[in-house]
Amino acid sequence: MHEFLEQVVRAHTQERVYGVGFSLGGLVATFNHIHHPDDFDALVAIAPAYQIRTRHYPVIAARGLIDLMVGLGKGKDYSFFQKDFDDDKLDLLRQHTHDSDRWESFLRVLKLYPMTLPGGLTHQWLSEILAANQKIQKEIRNLNRPTLIIEALSDPLL
Repeated sequence: MHEFLEQVVRAHTQERVYGVGFSLGGLVATFNHIHHPDDFDALVAIAPAYQIRTRHYPVIAARGLIDLMVGLGKGKDYSFFQKDFDDDKLDLLRQHTHDSDRWESFLRVLKLYPMTLPGGLTHQWLSEILAANQKIQKEIRNLNRPTLIIEALSDPLL
């Protein structure tokens, strides 16, 4: 992100540059904002993936088990409680999409590009995101540039 902002965005504008990131994009943009504070004049992170839920398991236990699976060569396998995207997951997603136009647009994209159908999370992906969550918890105190973090009171994922 830093190289793109430096070589493309900043090279072509003298205007202020604002970062906006949602979910995983909010996490990535926050790391960039910490390590390269001059890239953005300000950042808005919407529901950033600073800590994913690990059900009722302590994060350290979940991470240890997931890292064990990666170490056993199972990194590309779906993680615990994960599976292919099916009609039940599609219905759950529909229930959490409150805008019918947005839902219809999503279905049109799926029909045109079926390869974009989301699946479950792999052990490797969860290992990486849990490591990033642990890192952001330590580094967020180094954030010293204008930042607005918007989070829902009851987010079912984060």
